[in-house]
Amino acid sequence: MSEPSGRFEPVPAPPGTPPRRWARKTPPVPTGPRLEWVAWTNRAVAGVELLSGPVQECAVLSESAMWSQHGPTVWKAAGFEGTPHFYPVYQHGDHYSYSLLSLILNKGCLRLNPAVVSEIANRTYPYQSGAATLDREIIRLGGPVHSSREIRSPEEFARRVASGMCADSADIERRNPGYTNVLMCGGRDSLNMLLVPWRNPVLVVSAPPNHELVRAFMAENGLAFDLIELDDLDASLLEVEVLVNVCRNDLAHCRWAPQLARLARELSGRVIFWKGQLGSPFMTAKWKHYCHERDRLAELTDRIVRLTGGRGKHRLRRWLDESSILQRRCLSACWERGAMWQGAH
Repeated sequence: MSEPSGRFEPVPAPPGTPPRRWARKTPPVPTGPRLEWVAWTNRAVAGVELLSGPVQECAVLSESAMWSQHGPTVWKAAGFEGTPHFYPVYQHGDHYSYSLLSLILNKGCLRLNPAVVSEIANRTYPYQSGAATLDREIIRLGGPVHSSREIRSPEEFARRVASGMCADSADIERRNPGYTNVLMCGGRDSLNMLLVPWRNPVLVVSAPPNHELVRAFMAENGLAFDLIELDDLDASLLEVEVLVNVCRNDLAHCRWAPQLARLARELSGRVIFWKGQLGSPFMTAKWKHYCHERDRLAELTDRIVRLTGGRGKHRLRRWLDESSILQRRCLSACWERGAMWQGAH
């Protein structure tokens, strides 16, 4: 489909001044199919305004401040406290955001990063690394978490994960007293959220085919939360979903927005949506195979197995299990790949 002439472009600014806002060329009077395009652009304008709202100023910004409150998408601060290891945090000068698109809209222009463009053009792997950014003037803060490998017991690991989930949820509830927690549950990772000792009201939402799995889990654990079944039949917010998602994810992972928006309105906006995701690299043995893409380690392993006729396979696997190589690879994949899923949502 060709792009109509009413596309968004930066408003020209005086020489030496970066453009600060966006405008749309005035299209000819629409007739026929162009009416649909004008309706799309009007809704897209609303999406742009949502992502480029007022800038919130503060002395020093932190991950906790960014992720524990609703409202701003861009912050202006003298500095950033801490080192992000997972959730995306982007910086342009003294402006910060969890949304790359919000920072691009805020500064008014895109300075294309040729290295990223070249990487995309010369690869066959479907996931683009989140380590580099599409705009060469914007950087992503932090890096993969470093593991000291001090936890050796699965039971101790499970206890610490449960303790962390309870502490995080309690902190968010403390900051938002009286808000309703809406738990978006599928059939695996997110079920753990149902076991958290919530203090504020709780609603559980789920969609087929996992809806019955959630119902069975609640019955098995004696949980009496209200369970709402979601559908994906309303496409009225599709354009905004595309814009907000900005090519970071398959839209199969961006659903139910109109129904969830109605639920938020019914609760007067006093609602917190929770979702569980990326549990497999932390809660199952799949972490040994979780990587951003097929790397040199996998190729080397296959080559050794071929050369030894399979005789060295078990010895090699044992050596890899005892080393920190697989764990470092997994944590790097969480940074480069898994975190992008979180940013998209």
